[in-house]
Amino acid sequence: MAADQLSRQLDWLASGRVRVVSLAELVGITDEGDAVALTFDDGFANFGEVAAPLLAERDLRATVFVSSGHVGGRNSWDANSSVNSIPHLPLLSWNEVRALIAEGFSFGGHGVTHRSLRGLDRATLHLEIDECSKKIEAQTNVKPDAFAFPYGDFDEWSAAAVAETFQMACTTALRPLRRGDSPYALPRIDMYYFRQMSIGDIWDRRAFYAYVKLRAAGRFVRASAERMAGRLSG
Repeated sequence: MAADQLSRQLDWLASGRVRVVSLAELVGITDEGDAVALTFDDGFANFGEVAAPLLAERDLRATVFVSSGHVGGRNSWDANSSVNSIPHLPLLSWNEVRALIAEGFSFGGHGVTHRSLRGLDRATLHLEIDECSKKIEAQTNVKPDAFAFPYGDFDEWSAAAVAETFQMACTTALRPLRRGDSPYALPRIDMYYFRQMSIGDIWDRRAFYAYVKLRAAGRFVRASAERMAGRLSG
């Protein structure tokens, strides 16, 4: 999302029409009032350069999920993928992470290597989850309370392993948070789908839910087609 697109979204979020709360606060909300928490995956350097100043100008904060083994490097975890089209960009350094924490931003875990946790054995899960938490705490003196599953991939075992170290975990399920959702399988609304509009344009409960549901269905169809194409080519 370009800076002008992000600014438009943040202007509306800061308008008071909806409460912008921390991720921990959002999980604990029990009333029916509208509220959102802002999250950013991977910890790109441009979060500190572009997004953080725009958020701070509006007195908004967010949680940033970082892969501890890549901090200060680049998002090269998919370098060997033949289908990867995501550009390789610089990531925040630990000095930058510490500075952003001092400004009021939160940092959570995103694994050590940014690999999918689905199907991993217990020892590997321990390395990816526990070591990620320990590294972030060692570098920042703040124990992270939130985790985001790389690629949104998780299963029963990885969710249980995350629950031993973190207080909550985010997936990439495209839908609003519902009462009764597990704090270790939190859905999120991907802002990719709001590049051409402001959230405020459809922040009517029926219109917003219908739009997100439509986008989620489209994403499911595309993912199913890609999996089928992969089976056929294999």
